[in-house]
Amino acid sequence: MYKNFDLENIKFSVDLGAKFLIAKQQLNGSYPGHDQGAASFWGIPLALMLSGYHFEAQKLLDWIQKNALSLNGDIGEISKNSRGYNYPYEKAWLIEGAHRFGEFNISYSGMNYLRRFWDQETGGFYSVIDPDLIKLESNLKMDLWVTSGCARAALYMGELDMAIGAARWMENLMKQQPNYPEQLYTVFTKSKGLLINKNDFTDDIEDKFKFGTNFRYVLNKDSQVDQSFFHPGIAGGFLALLYLATRDIRWLTLSKKYMLLAETASDFLYSTLRAGKTGWAAALLFSISKEEKYFKIAYKIADNIIKLQSGNGSWIDPNKISDMHSINLTAEMVIWLNQIHRYIKPRY
Repeated sequence: MYKNFDLENIKFSVDLGAKFLIAKQQLNGSYPGHDQGAASFWGIPLALMLSGYHFEAQKLLDWIQKNALSLNGDIGEISKNSRGYNYPYEKAWLIEGAHRFGEFNISYSGMNYLRRFWDQETGGFYSVIDPDLIKLESNLKMDLWVTSGCARAALYMGELDMAIGAARWMENLMKQQPNYPEQLYTVFTKSKGLLINKNDFTDDIEDKFKFGTNFRYVLNKDSQVDQSFFHPGIAGGFLALLYLATRDIRWLTLSKKYMLLAETASDFLYSTLRAGKTGWAAALLFSISKEEKYFKIAYKIADNIIKLQSGNGSWIDPNKISDMHSINLTAEMVIWLNQIHRYIKPRY
């Protein structure tokens, strides 16, 4: 069934990437660029832990506890004018990593802070730079990827009210899609619902992700330019995890629906590093459903990611922002390749 698939190549790539991360760690446990906040290290604790480098993960978490955990629970706090709309998303990954490592002093403080971004009415998480901005405004944006990342952290911590609420928000988002699976619109407000009118596709002052026209708002499955191909994966993967937690088939069905776009997406989208989350979700769905199409998606993405790895084990930021971003990008690729290998190898 699975001839000509080299899973050991995935494991080798993970090990090479993890060794790059180890080499970059400073004596006090931190990483270069930590003064720029959680954006520089949000993926590293989990990447080290999943790769078996528990001592190094502990050093980093100890440093975070002593130097990067604010009294309000914010992790890697920076000035408001330096924050992007994904600010809560970065915290979510550090909360999950700390919790899975048993560093509850970090995870519970962080979750108390993250909960302030959650809207109980809709179930989504606001994409804002500060929870104090959330009043009674109805035009604040909620992004699919930000809500998915925050919901994943909530699920790992057993905060099922937030996790299930976010899943319901995703269900509502899918119901409002006008042209799915050809396109996936990804931003919602209480006042307008799903944003599908180009007049609403504006760059907010805190938007640090100006990668291309309408990058934030819509993913086209046949795109030949860089777009947000992480969306099917981060939503679908979270929903698959929620299914495992609740055994509610509703969430598995919705997970597969979010991944439907990926089944016929362009080869260009598959060739980008943004596909990592979608590869993870496909591997997870394969482990649940045993459907071969998910194995093929996961392996194809893993193979493409490996081809983009540098000889020193790192992955280079496609936007060449800074070396700091490449360190965290490497951590993220280590996470996704590790998870793809984990979910497909026992069933290979």
